[in-house]
Amino acid sequence: MWLFSPRILPIVILVIIPFTISILVFILYSYGYRIPELGSINYTFGVSTLTVAVPDLYLVCFVTLVYGFYPIKFSYLKRRGFVDLIIEYSYVKKILYVEIPILFVSILILAAQFFSISFFSFNNLAKNLVYGQDVRYCEQVSLSFNEDPDRFRQFNSEDPDRVRECLSGLNSILFLVSNIILLFNGLIINLGCSVAAGIIYFILLTFRKDLRFYFARTFIDNASKEKEETKKTDCIIKGIKSYDKYLRQSLDLQINNIKEIFSKIIVDPSIDKDKVIRSLSTSLETDNDKLKPAKCLLGIASAQQTQKFLVDLSLWDRVKEIAIFFSTIIPVGIAIIQLLL
Repeated sequence: MWLFSPRILPIVILVIIPFTISILVFILYSYGYRIPELGSINYTFGVSTLTVAVPDLYLVCFVTLVYGFYPIKFSYLKRRGFVDLIIEYSYVKKILYVEIPILFVSILILAAQFFSISFFSFNNLAKNLVYGQDVRYCEQVSLSFNEDPDRFRQFNSEDPDRVRECLSGLNSILFLVSNIILLFNGLIINLGCSVAAGIIYFILLTFRKDLRFYFARTFIDNASKEKEETKKTDCIIKGIKSYDKYLRQSLDLQINNIKEIFSKIIVDPSIDKDKVIRSLSTSLETDNDKLKPAKCLLGIASAQQTQKFLVDLSLWDRVKEIAIFFSTIIPVGIAIIQLLL
């Protein structure tokens, strides 16, 4: 079924569902429709307090978390097929590259409302749209209406029509601001679920150390079927990179100067790519000796000394992996806190 294809499924679950629900709720509330609510969140703007709904419809996005947990069983991955899994994996990664910045920016913009940062203030934006050039005058009228009755009576005696317009505009401002916040709240909650599902998906795949070995096998098998040299070389390089990640996860070792191997495969006229593919494919066939491909790669990188072919993971690589992990976790954690508060 087309819906479960490795390209369509992650887009539908991680992109279409969260964005559609966020925008649909925004449109419904903008036109005055009310739908069942889980609760509400209060925001204070000066002397005004807004109550922003958290609709039941947002619960649909929690279904996306189920998608994140499906790699929990290796049998599901084998049934999916490693060719489809590689495609799906790359799509989920690209989706997260887009959604994490959107989620992070949405959190920052909404947080700016609490600190009254004027550049990001929805309240200031709405006032400028509704009041136009009378924004300063109407701000004084609104403030006096709530805090200084004598000053308000003075404004009202001077120009009652203008005061009436300012007060009626206040309701429009509150309505506009509440809907904008509703949209950003929806993005934070729904994208938070989507990003969380993607991160869970990646964590579960990462914990499966053997998966990179099977990815390497699949890339090399694909290379054997490619006719065009660039695509064939790309598959070989991806296969070697996947195997290098397998060594990192299994033995805390990495191939030293791996780029020199890539360079040799590409430019060395004595290297027969088809022979390299056959050699790697044969070494990757057996599950009993998963270190056999390392010996094959050592043969390709014969210029290197054997004792320097595999080296410990560098401190920089470890720090980089930790930084990438926390850069993805932090926005999701903030979104969860925002939902709970």
